[in-house]
Amino acid sequence: MQRNASAGQNFIGILSTTQATKITGIVDLQRSALTELVTKREAVSTELRKFLTAQTADSTLILSLSERYGELDGEISYYYATTFTEVYNTLTSEQKTKLTALANDLGYISPNGAFLYSQPLEMPVIINTDFLFK
Repeated sequence: MQRNASAGQNFIGILSTTQATKITGIVDLQRSALTELVTKREAVSTELRKFLTAQTADSTLILSLSERYGELDGEISYYYATTFTEVYNTLTSEQKTKLTALANDLGYISPNGAFLYSQPLEMPVIINTDFLFK
């Protein structure tokens, strides 16, 4: 079984130089968003800690900070999704085979359904709701 500690390096090692540069470049793409995200998270925590000392926290401020936090989190997710998709679209069959083997060695399971705290769940049956939109 592949060791988690070296999995990232092994992943990068399967990629071409161009592909690897795109993946490792995600850090630079998201640096400002990550920095601001940390600042917003600290501000929310500071405001919420007021409850520990019987003070009143500013709910409007908390909601405003949390909204911006969500925007930043979405921006970071966007960088991951677009960069990984771009790289995936350039993978050779051999690279895909090696990456699948790497994932299998780590014990990853194919996302064929929903997950709750990283545990697979059976997908629920969802009734047809088209009648609600006519």
